[in-house]
Amino acid sequence: FLLPNLHYWTAGLGKEAILFLGISSFFYALSTHNFKSVQFVLCSIIILLIRPHLAMILFAALLTGLFFLKDTNLKKRISLFLSCLFVSALSFYMVLQLSGVRYFSWKRILYFNEYSILSFRNSGSYVPMLEYNYFYKWFTFHFRPLFFDVHSIPMFFASIENLILLLISILTIFVCLRYFSQLRFPFWMKVTFIFSI
Repeated sequence: FLLPNLHYWTAGLGKEAILFLGISSFFYALSTHNFKSVQFVLCSIIILLIRPHLAMILFAALLTGLFFLKDTNLKKRISLFLSCLFVSALSFYMVLQLSGVRYFSWKRILYFNEYSILSFRNSGSYVPMLEYNYFYKWFTFHFRPLFFDVHSIPMFFASIENLILLLISILTIFVCLRYFSQLRFPFWMKVTFIFSI
């Protein structure tokens, strides 16, 4: 599942394949608690260079997840916290510079985001995200296109994959609710959950 060519959106040549592999490697390194590994550092740099806003969200999730990290000594937690804070701040600065916002202004950030979304209005893949509530935006981001969105053969295959992901997610939620008291969520899983939201 971690190989880019098993995922519809990353089967072609492009940045998405590298990003998918980078994010998978990032979470794999988290699962082994190997924060100083070459793999963790390299995939973090790759994500930061290709999509700084994704690196910002990833390290903000890791930063938030550190509050749930109990089995690590205080010194290591503080160094991880400071490192994540630095990378999050750096990527946030990069996002502001690359987007042309230049300085922190919530109004300008929202305007840039709306402009970015609306610029795809005349494309064949436009989705009116600004008109959706938060839950439907989240659902659209993770699980669409589904069969009702299909306009072409590639979208049909994407909808099959998204349907499989949706069914796996529903099953996962059911299992989590059913066996919640017996489940133990490791640190990397908590960070993944925060990143997904």
